[in-house]
Amino acid sequence: MYLAAAPSSIRFDLISPFGATLTTLTANQTDFALSDLRERRFYYGPARTCNVEKFTRVPVPPRALVETLRGRPATIVHDEGRTELSFLTPWLGTPHYRIVLSGEHETRQILKVGVHPDDGHRPLGEQRLRYLGSELWQAGEQSYSVALSQFQVVERKPQPKLEDPLDVPLPVSGPVCEAELPRRVQFRVPSTRYEVTFDHTEQWHNPPLPPGVFELEAPAGVQSVLSNCE
Repeated sequence: MYLAAAPSSIRFDLISPFGATLTTLTANQTDFALSDLRERRFYYGPARTCNVEKFTRVPVPPRALVETLRGRPATIVHDEGRTELSFLTPWLGTPHYRIVLSGEHETRQILKVGVHPDDGHRPLGEQRLRYLGSELWQAGEQSYSVALSQFQVVERKPQPKLEDPLDVPLPVSGPVCEAELPRRVQFRVPSTRYEVTFDHTEQWHNPPLPPGVFELEAPAGVQSVLSNCE
């Protein structure tokens, strides 16, 4: 289970089939924490890509991970004058835009943006677009790729029913929303051959967020370890 909030706050909870939380990761704009009850260790440090990678095994910055799970592209810092745009109509697959961004130190990002299946006949300015994925290249090697698919319209999560009528419900975290999200998000890391896939069985926009949900304190009786990776 995870919660994500723009621009770069995220929380993952790994839950056993019996309902016990085994591992929890939180990251916000400044801090990272990872509680692993199986190893009885609590890792903490700055919210850097290498720290979040301890859990996801994918070298994706927190901001890029949040945006991707929202179905939006997180683009690299790039030179707009070197941007390339083309429209491809492959024999296999759907027509899509291909956008190539170039940054410093041989950094390159290739974005794939598709047109909504119902909007192919509409004028360009009226077409709805879908972010289908991207590839990130650094120093001539592919860092990772991500593919988004199985889009569905998702609504705002309704207020839960309270057992005690005197309890004050948590407020929703945003307005009514009906926007598409990808049901499947798949990352691949060529250098390690590692893959991680998010197959969503339930998705909501703007759910109630408990205070401090993107922060984590060390549980009692575990070893705390500073993770100050580069």
